[in-house]
Amino acid sequence: MRSSELWLLCLALWDLTKADVVFKKPLDAELTAIWFPHQNVSSMTLCKNPCREQDILLRTWRRRKKNSRYSLTYEKKGSPPVDMVTVTISDLALSDSGRYRFIWRGPVQSYHSDFIVEVVEAGNSITVYSIAAGKDFSIPCTFYASGSEKTFCKNECSAEDILVKTCRDESQNGRYRIKYTNHAEDLNVLHMTIANVSSSDSGLYQCQLDQMPVMFRIEVERAPSTGDPWTVSPSGTPPNEKPEGSPAPGLLIQNIIAILSCVGLITITVTILIVCKERVWGMRSGGPNMEHDYENIPQPSNRGEYQDLRLENMDPPYSNLRWAVTARTAV
Repeated sequence: MRSSELWLLCLALWDLTKADVVFKKPLDAELTAIWFPHQNVSSMTLCKNPCREQDILLRTWRRRKKNSRYSLTYEKKGSPPVDMVTVTISDLALSDSGRYRFIWRGPVQSYHSDFIVEVVEAGNSITVYSIAAGKDFSIPCTFYASGSEKTFCKNECSAEDILVKTCRDESQNGRYRIKYTNHAEDLNVLHMTIANVSSSDSGLYQCQLDQMPVMFRIEVERAPSTGDPWTVSPSGTPPNEKPEGSPAPGLLIQNIIAILSCVGLITITVTILIVCKERVWGMRSGGPNMEHDYENIPQPSNRGEYQDLRLENMDPPYSNLRWAVTARTAV
């Protein structure tokens, strides 16, 4: 059975909340994930495992590219326009299970988000989010139809399982919050939030728009002692809000390298200028005295006469010359 169910994965680029996002899909299903990058996108890359050159599945500098089973799409939706990036993997096989990384380039720097795909031989499509206890969890659900009644519930969504239910665009009940955003006629988002999650929050959840459900599972784990470079945050700011927080570690390293390079270049330039300046001042103050000391020039014993210079008395070849120079007595 082919599944065309669309899951929305809207990641906050600067969020400090870390979690593993796991897509569980049956064989031959289609997986589609969406990001709202908040800015123009110049390039997109989809890769598997550690994302070395041989792990790249698809890369493009255009708005759209597709090969056998993978596709990348960048478009603007709604009014005002919202930047949206879509990643699709079709005809899932058991060998597609594993970690993936999606990288996109903005106007200044690159961003990345990681997710896990688990392909099973039988079962329902579901997305599992693993998050550390004590964090705030957020998940946006997308619908390609409009509606008025919004519901956030647990398990089978019976009366006692309803966490928030409203016809307004935003509502909160204790630690649970729901927010509705309409970006276009065919793009509506319900943003679900659970504050300060604990182990009791683990389980199956639904977000509904006029009883159209999107199901997902939350698995709350103990807070990790060290960060995992592969983990990502499912907590995403809505497309019309700016993300907050700190830059990713990879981007911070790039900025540090750039700053150190500039400092090194400035240091070398200043050193060269100092050396050149010292050489110029040395030539002006400490160089040899170019003035002649005429007082130390020896004077002839007889100032009135010069010695006779006869070339024939010199060694050859001067002895063969037929002319001679005789010094004249000074007047």
